Amino acid sequence: MSLRLVAVGAVTALRCRVLDARCAVELPGALLAAGRVCPGGLALDLRGVTECDAAGAAALAQACVYVRRSGHVVGLAASTAELDRLMVFTDTLHLVADHLDAGTGAQSGDS
Repeated sequence: MSLRLVAVGAVTALRCRVLDARCAVELPGALLAAGRVCPGGLALDLRGVTECDAAGAAALAQACVYVRRSGHVVGLAASTAELDRLMVFTDTLHLVADHLDAGTGAQSGDS
């Protein structure tokens, strides 16, 4: 599985089709590396994620917490309705979306 973070303007897009337990090992390091090169913070665009399970949502939430504890800002810029519902159901949305400056234009939407 390949996980890439790609800077698109002020937003960092998470480039992977599947977000599940297999990402748990790779995700914290990838987000931390992106946090180091994005001093203004990471605004994650998750619209490219086409498949995610509860383990993937938990892995993403834990990775975001790890990055914040390392002194970086990370939040949610865009998502899909399905991914938002999963994160609400698993009680992880606040861990992913938290701490993002509203000035970045953070929003959730279907694309």
